[in-house]
Amino acid sequence: MDDPVTITLAKALRCRKRLAGELDQARSQIAAYNSLPAGAERIDVRTLFVRQREMVEQLVALKHGISQANNDNGGVVLDLILRQGEAKAELTWLASVPTRHGQYSEYGDGQIDYVSEMRKAELDRRRVELTREVDDLQDRIDAYNARTTMVVDRRVVDGWEALGAE
Repeated sequence: MDDPVTITLAKALRCRKRLAGELDQARSQIAAYNSLPAGAERIDVRTLFVRQREMVEQLVALKHGISQANNDNGGVVLDLILRQGEAKAELTWLASVPTRHGQYSEYGDGQIDYVSEMRKAELDRRRVELTREVDDLQDRIDAYNARTTMVVDRRVVDGWEALGAE
């Protein structure tokens, strides 16, 4: 790390998102400008290729630091993150559970009687509970991210564009 700086985990997460976007943009430019018709306007693909490798290294270091911060204090925040992920997955799954109940006409087969074990209202109540749980978990994660700090290279914070990368 050439120029270390201390930032909150919340800022590190924003930097990770930004750096991943800059890396994606650099890779898109490399792919777009690497092979062009003779005489077409070019950019310095080789320099950009070196920069994208540096960004990969910074992104790996940043992700590693974030992972370590999430595992501090016995992995309490990691537990919150995993619980939130499962709650979101259950919300998605609940949206796909059919709740048809009663008679329905189906594809020329006449009337079909459906019996729903769990009715829509019951599943809606569970969705409300899960939404509240996701929000509560996010509040707790946000509080942790705001008070937890980590050390990163200043280039991650300042952005590669500030250092001349395009």
